Amino acid sequence: MINNPDFSEVKQLFAENEELTKLYQRNNLIHEEFQKRIEDLRRKIVNETHVSEIGMIELKEEKDITLRIKKLHFKKPDEYKKVRECTEEVHEMKEKIIQNASLEARCMESYNILKDNVKDLETYIGDLEASNKFQSLKIECKQLENQINEYVCMEKEKKDELMRLSLEYLHPSKWQQNLIKLIALRKKKLFQQCGFKIIRRNNKLLEEGNISEIRRQKIQHLNQKIFDDLRHFDKVFGINDFIPFAE
Repeated sequence: MINNPDFSEVKQLFAENEELTKLYQRNNLIHEEFQKRIEDLRRKIVNETHVSEIGMIELKEEKDITLRIKKLHFKKPDEYKKVRECTEEVHEMKEKIIQNASLEARCMESYNILKDNVKDLETYIGDLEASNKFQSLKIECKQLENQINEYVCMEKEKKDELMRLSLEYLHPSKWQQNLIKLIALRKKKLFQQCGFKIIRRNNKLLEEGNISEIRRQKIQHLNQKIFDDLRHFDKVFGINDFIPFAE
């Protein structure tokens, strides 16, 4: 092993040189970063100076305009008044433009919200139409529509029969039998109207959809029961055999 003091000193100098080299490199990096920051600050200062110069020019122009307006006020009061009115109108127009811009932004925002809501509604309607519940309700509504049409046809027949019996009632022959038939037909028509009124009220509840499934089933069962009773009543107590019921 070498124990020469000169060699140890040289080794220490190499180590110090390596350390100084690293410090020099770090200093160069720091120096470059500071140079970049200085350049950025210079550009910002130049830009702000340019903006300040423009502001000074505009301020000078405004001062010149103000001085001319003041001179005009002393020399020509009428023209100064017109200029003042025009200036006020310009300020009002400027405020309206700002308000309209704000209103337009709010309208666009409301329009976008409405458009999103319409898309959500279309999606909801599409999902609803595709659901089995909607299809079953659609079929049920079609059945109710057919039943209503049948009732309307029957109602027209009953009105025609009532009119015919009313005319026969005026005839002196068999007036007692015709009177009984007329009363029976009126009762039959009233019974059907009451039943149909209940069915329409129940259908309105079904359309609103604010009821439980159990109550919906009960209402549907009640509607079917009323329809069955009306058919049975019409079959058993028709015009020709309604006299025993009337008695």
